Amino acid sequence: MSRKRLGFGDFELDLQQRSLERDGENLELQVRTLDLLSYLARHPNETLSRKRLLSDVWGGVHVSDWALSSAIYQVRKVLDDTDRDPPWVRTVRGQGFRFEAPVRELVPPPARVPYFGRTDLLENLAVAREEAALGQGRLVLLEGDAGMGKTRTTEEIVRRAGDMRLARGWCDESDAAPAFWPWTQVLRELAPLELEGEISEVLGLQPGRTPPEELSWQEPSAAPRVDVLDGLARSLRAACERGPLIVILEDLHNADASSLAALEFVARRMIDWPLLLVATYRPGELESLGDSIGGIVSLPQVTRCELEPLEPAQVIALARHILGEAATQRVCTAIYERSGGNPFYVRSLVREFESHDGAEGELPRSIKAVLGRRLDRLSPGTREAVRVAALVGHRFDIELVDALVGPSVADWRDEAIAAGILELDSTPTTFRLRFSHALLREAAADELGPHQRAQLHRRIAALKLERYGSPRGEEVTDLAHHLAAALPVAGDGGASALRFCRMAAEEAMRATAWESCERHATVALEILRDRSGDEEPKELLELMALRCGALSAQGGRSNEIALVLDDAADLLARVQHDEVRAVFAGLRYVHERNLGFYDRAMRGVEELPAGWATLARMWRGTLQAIGGEFAAARDLIAEEPPVDARPTFVRYLLLDPSVLALASTSIACFALGEEQAALRRIERAMRLAEHENAVYSLALARFHACMLHELRGDLPSLAAEAARLDALATDRSIAPLLGAGFMFGAWADELQGRPRMPVGDLGAIVAPRFEQPEGGAMRGYAQSLVARFFEHADRFDEAQRHALAVRESSEEHGERWVLCETWRLLGRLAHAAGRVSEARDAFDAARDLAHKQHSPVFELRALRELHELDADAAVAREIERILSEPRELPALDRVRR
Repeated sequence: MSRKRLGFGDFELDLQQRSLERDGENLELQVRTLDLLSYLARHPNETLSRKRLLSDVWGGVHVSDWALSSAIYQVRKVLDDTDRDPPWVRTVRGQGFRFEAPVRELVPPPARVPYFGRTDLLENLAVAREEAALGQGRLVLLEGDAGMGKTRTTEEIVRRAGDMRLARGWCDESDAAPAFWPWTQVLRELAPLELEGEISEVLGLQPGRTPPEELSWQEPSAAPRVDVLDGLARSLRAACERGPLIVILEDLHNADASSLAALEFVARRMIDWPLLLVATYRPGELESLGDSIGGIVSLPQVTRCELEPLEPAQVIALARHILGEAATQRVCTAIYERSGGNPFYVRSLVREFESHDGAEGELPRSIKAVLGRRLDRLSPGTREAVRVAALVGHRFDIELVDALVGPSVADWRDEAIAAGILELDSTPTTFRLRFSHALLREAAADELGPHQRAQLHRRIAALKLERYGSPRGEEVTDLAHHLAAALPVAGDGGASALRFCRMAAEEAMRATAWESCERHATVALEILRDRSGDEEPKELLELMALRCGALSAQGGRSNEIALVLDDAADLLARVQHDEVRAVFAGLRYVHERNLGFYDRAMRGVEELPAGWATLARMWRGTLQAIGGEFAAARDLIAEEPPVDARPTFVRYLLLDPSVLALASTSIACFALGEEQAALRRIERAMRLAEHENAVYSLALARFHACMLHELRGDLPSLAAEAARLDALATDRSIAPLLGAGFMFGAWADELQGRPRMPVGDLGAIVAPRFEQPEGGAMRGYAQSLVARFFEHADRFDEAQRHALAVRESSEEHGERWVLCETWRLLGRLAHAAGRVSEARDAFDAARDLAHKQHSPVFELRALRELHELDADAAVAREIERILSEPRELPALDRVRR
């Protein structure tokens, strides 16, 4: 496991939470500066070359040497290293840099994981606790499966109990425990303080001295003696008279009949005692505990509470509490899907990720132990049927499993359902079963050997192919899974698996199931490459293009995309197929543009084969709009662009070139003061994407629409479009845009006086989504909006940190219209801090940049800021000069106001 917290001097660097403190005070650093410092601190006294630092810290993203030098300077500055002799960050001439600080590993005491979720449950338990403290006895029956948090919830009850005292007893699942064993433990915990006489009288024991294995008191009969029950009740009542009491009985499903009878006896008499009695048990066990429990459920002092699984947001919060920044959206999604929200499974999987840097590997031993005990209770035949069912699927047709296990295994379904392993999953037209938890299925499948699994997958695929006939949709994906798993025993060299994996990848791409598309395309590529002498460059390239598109849609996968594109370069030289070559030119163009490397993206345009001039024009116009060449971009892209080659590029790149060109140039038209043309273009882009069912293109168009409405100051339109973007990105799992709609909508609500929460908190919530390098000018604009959240909350230091990051990125990549708006923001922040000269310089920079772009709208905005700063007459004349020129004026009028 990598070290998580390092110290040097009076600094503490938390690698997990990505923070730097000095004497307990948190220091603000830009993301890349903190990444560089973390890397240096993890490799103390090691000479690190510039090439290695650029590769490992910047993740292969191309940046200049100046960016590294600048980041080294910032590290030295925050560490006060320029005044230190010898320095901590030493330059080794001709070799690189060496971190010579005395680094030590800090081992803090293990922090207790907070209690996540279950707000309503805790409120109900708090009410029961308060009523009990006032002398109104309450019994809470707390139901939850193994790992669902029963014990953790009782601990939370105790933590919030105030002055109430506690006694706890556990029901032993072994047959060796004596009768009344949980109550014996409860009385023993109370006895050393006050009940020594009573417990001796009731149980005939020496409290606190007799070990459990020597207890000789046996259950007197099937029905315990009333005098024993009455003595137990009197002892508890006596304890309650000395002050409010909490009694917790764990694992009631393991209790003996005498203990259950005692619970009923106490429950009927505690109504006026200051006692909160909490008993935990597993689902489906309550009714099987007999008449003793069944008779008290309807009593007014009794409450049944069920522990539900954690919701996705709570799993994310728990994972991020433990993993910090390593808990990406992808990791959290994988953990939630495998755990089903079971808190114990979540924590086990999170810690497995923390230890082995992966959330999809073998089940942790802790989970295996819990699930193995449940499977061990099944008879051999049923256990074998459950293993087979686990390979068929989470939900499965009973007849299919029956056909695989044969008639010798009878009644397996009823036994597995009674054990809580399987559940009915019937509809009016089908009769199926499903596993009660995804990890139960995983544990059952893990009990099969590799060869046995492959043989079963082969048989399952054959039966399903016979049943499906002409498979489509989910059937294709299902067959691809089984055929790929059967590859070690495939009789056709993997031809069937290749065919169905490719079909499944294409189906997943159409359904915007990006992870599934990537998975199936990757398997198909491996199969095709393993077939000796059968390699088809064109087919390989088509599969690589599918995988590339799926990676792009997931976000944060730029390094993997770059590797695919590099692998494709050699194959492209062997393929004389213009469409395939054009697709890869487009993939490289999109990749470079998303990273903000517009010069390299333009080279991708130039690589397009002859005959693709229309497409080249659309791509070039998009880049010109980003770079602030507004008039050139507008003139290059018509409002009704041709639609040739659209199906090919929507299939592989997910981007309709016409949609992106129209959306990008809508911003150019606005900057030129042509507001109605801007609105026509963005509406046309969205209609075109909807007509072609190009989901990813539609999401990008909606993002541009949000930017346009925000620039225009049309808050109602911004709120409406933001809601549509949020729904689309969430429903179709478009990772790069997750959170963008929420951000725009929250900003519109804030400015309209309908705040969703404190605006500074909103900024903190959305900030991490837009600090990654991918996304180009769109991500830069989003991060500048995050800075405005903080500005609006008067949290100027955080606002400046984000604004400086946007300025650095925009300057490096030439995103001039975003840079222009960012200079204005930096000017306002300087003005708020009383740095008038710095504010004037920033507004001047924004004005000069807008003037060079021939953008009257952005220029007027900067001039207005300058005029508000010191009411300069020359600035006022400039404003009037621009307004006097004949233009479409709605946007300019709003700027003037």
